[in-house]
Amino acid sequence: MPATTREPRQPLIQMDAEGLPTDFVELLRTRGERVLPCVGAGLSIPAGIRDLASDLTRMASARGAEVDAGDLSSVVQALESQCGVEATQQMVAETIIATPVSPTPTQRALALCPSRIIATFNYDNCLELAAEQVGRTPRPLLPNTADAFRRPGPNELVVLHLHGAANNPASIVLPGRTSERLRRHELFMRVLTALWAQYIVVYFGFSFAQTEVHLFDALGWVARELPGADTQRLLLREPEAQERGEQLVSLVATGVFEVVPYPDTPDHRAVHQAALLLAPTNEPAADNVQGTAAEPTPHYEAPALLEIEPGADSTTVRAETLRADWGMGAGWVTIPELLDARRAVVIAPPGMGKTQLLRVSGREPDRGEKALLIALKELPGLFDADEDPVRAVARLVADGPAFDSATPVPSRERLEDGSYMFLLDALDEVPPGGQAEVIDAVLAAADRWPQHGYVVTTRPTVDAGSLIARGFRSFRIVSSSGWGNRYLQRRGVPTGRVEELRARAPTVANLLGIPTYAAAIAERLVEGIDPSDRPLDLLLDPVRSLARIEAEKQGKPADCLSSAPLGGWGS
Repeated sequence: MPATTREPRQPLIQMDAEGLPTDFVELLRTRGERVLPCVGAGLSIPAGIRDLASDLTRMASARGAEVDAGDLSSVVQALESQCGVEATQQMVAETIIATPVSPTPTQRALALCPSRIIATFNYDNCLELAAEQVGRTPRPLLPNTADAFRRPGPNELVVLHLHGAANNPASIVLPGRTSERLRRHELFMRVLTALWAQYIVVYFGFSFAQTEVHLFDALGWVARELPGADTQRLLLREPEAQERGEQLVSLVATGVFEVVPYPDTPDHRAVHQAALLLAPTNEPAADNVQGTAAEPTPHYEAPALLEIEPGADSTTVRAETLRADWGMGAGWVTIPELLDARRAVVIAPPGMGKTQLLRVSGREPDRGEKALLIALKELPGLFDADEDPVRAVARLVADGPAFDSATPVPSRERLEDGSYMFLLDALDEVPPGGQAEVIDAVLAAADRWPQHGYVVTTRPTVDAGSLIARGFRSFRIVSSSGWGNRYLQRRGVPTGRVEELRARAPTVANLLGIPTYAAAIAERLVEGIDPSDRPLDLLLDPVRSLARIEAEKQGKPADCLSSAPLGGWGS
C-alpha cells in the first residue's frame, strides 16, 4: 500500500514530552558505565511495599504494642520506646518478609545497569528478584564486609543494602536515632565515601530527607576532601523540587550535588526512562511484530568501518584505513561498538553494503533493546500540515520489520516505556528537498525518546551534517584491501588465486575492497572461471548489477543506467 494512504497500526494521539534535562540524558547515555544507582523507597512502593508504617503498626498491635498511626519514623520511635531497638528491628524485618513483592520494569532495567552495582536504602529483596528475572546473579551485601569494596563479577549484580536487609534484622538501620549513629560509624562512612568517590551517583525513588544526617555529612566530606569529585544527581518531581528547594540548598552548595527535576506524572515515567537510558530493555509482550527483516547476503563479512570526523580529507581517511588494515591504532569499528554509540550515522557510496550492515546489526545477540529496520524514504508520506513530526515517526516505526519473533509492537506506550534500536536505512533515498524535514523529525524523536538507539545510513550528503551537529557520531565504510582479502577467504577462494588475480588484473584488484564488486568477482572465482579469460566482464558485471539496483531505486528502466562510466559507481 502506498505510504501516503497507509492506515496507522495504532492511532498515536498524544505525545507529551518527558522533560528530562538534556545534560542529564547525555550523562546517562555516554557515561552510564560509571553510574551507581542509589535506590530508595519510591521504587519499592509500586513493587508491593506500599505502606510499611501502617503494616508495622498492625503487626505491633497484634503483639500487644499500642502505636499511633503515622509515618515510618514516628512509628519506629514509638516502638523503640516500648519494645527496644532489637525487637523493633525484628518486627520491621518480619513485616517486610511477609509482604509479597513483584519487581517493576524500572527495577529490572536498573538490574542491568552497566556498573553492575546498585546501592539501596531499602530492606526488601526487590532488586535481587529483579536481577534474577533479567538473568543476572544477585550478590546482596551489607556495608560491614570487605566484599563491599570489591567489584562484581561479569554477570553479577551487587546489591549493597546500606541500611540493612530484612533477612538480617540486626543489620537494619531504623530511621531516627539509629541512622544518626551512622555518622560516627567509621566502617560505614568509609564504604559510603569510597563508593561516592568511584562512581557518579544517581538517586532513584529517594528523597534525601533532612533526617539522613549521615548522608549529609558524607557528602560534605567528599566535597571538602576530594577535589574533582563527580556531581551526584537526585531525581525529584518538579513540585517536590520546588517545595524542598530550601531544604536541599546546603547540599547543592557543596558543588557536588544537583537536583534533576522531572515532570509530575502518576507513573513517574521519566524515572523509568532514566533507567532505560542506563540499561536499554523491553518487557515481553503478547503482541509482537509480525514482519521480519530480510536476511543479509550469504558470506557476509563485517565492513571496513571507521569513525571519521566530519570534513576529514581523503588523505587522512586513506591513512586511517591503512592503519586499521595493519592492525594499528583503534582498528576497525565492530558492529557492537557501532550499536553502543546509540546515535550514529554511517556514510558510504553506493555498493558499500550499508543496508547489509543494518540487516546484520539487527541480529546482533545479547542486546537489551529490540531492533527494527526502518525505510526512511517512507517518512515524507506520513507528514501532514497539522501533525507533530514525532507522531509521523511513531507511525513509521510501527510498520518496521523486526529481527526475531519476540519484538513487541512499538505502540505509543512501548515507545515510552521500552527501548528499541531504530536502524534507519537510506536517508539519501528520501526524495530531493525532503531530507532536511526527515532529519528534523528523526532528531525530534531522539529528543522525545532518548532511551532508543538511532543508526542512520546514507551515501554522502550535505544534509547528514545536521545529524552529526546534533551529537550523532560519524562513521564511514571505506574501501579496504584487507577487507577484500578477508571476504575472499570467507568465500573459500585460495590465496594463490587471489594473488594471480591481483597480478593479471590490477584494476579489478583495486575493486576488491568494495563489497558489491568483491561479491561479483568472488562468485566468478568460486565458479572456477579463469580471471584472465574475461577480465572486462569482471569489471563490468558489478557495474551492471549496481546500475540495475540504482535504477530500481529511482523508478527508472533497469537498463537506463547500464552505460554509466565505471568511476560513477562506488569509486
